Amino acid sequence: MGSFGISYDRSMIIDRTGIVQYSSDGVNLSAIQAKIDELLATTIKNEKSSLFSFDLYSNYPNPFNPITTIRFSLDVKQKINLNIFDAQGRLIRRLIEAEENPGFHSVQWNGKNQKGLPAASGVYFYQLQGDKNKVVKKMQLLR
Repeated sequence: MGSFGISYDRSMIIDRTGIVQYSSDGVNLSAIQAKIDELLATTIKNEKSSLFSFDLYSNYPNPFNPITTIRFSLDVKQKINLNIFDAQGRLIRRLIEAEENPGFHSVQWNGKNQKGLPAASGVYFYQLQGDKNKVVKKMQLLR
């Protein structure tokens, strides 16, 4: 059995095509950062898809009392609705009805209905609906 050795040098940055930047005098951070910015800009220009996706994440905490955080991401600027429904499908609370920018977002639900009254303990569904997508997740409120 032969031995193999791998060494790393903090003064280089490597991309898919090989070494992009190397400084024998040490790390040239401004040149490396400029190259990273250039690569990211080129990638973003060349990609037809967004850096983000339309997605709804699990709320936290779950089960919860009295507040939970709901996180989601959007791929493009669009009008969205984020609603809370009970197990029978009745609208309990509209959290968001607005046009939102692409990226990551979060909103809290305080366990209250549209009238500001506390919702009962039980299973609830939160639904993110956009221009072309709809995602539903389940959560549990414990009083």
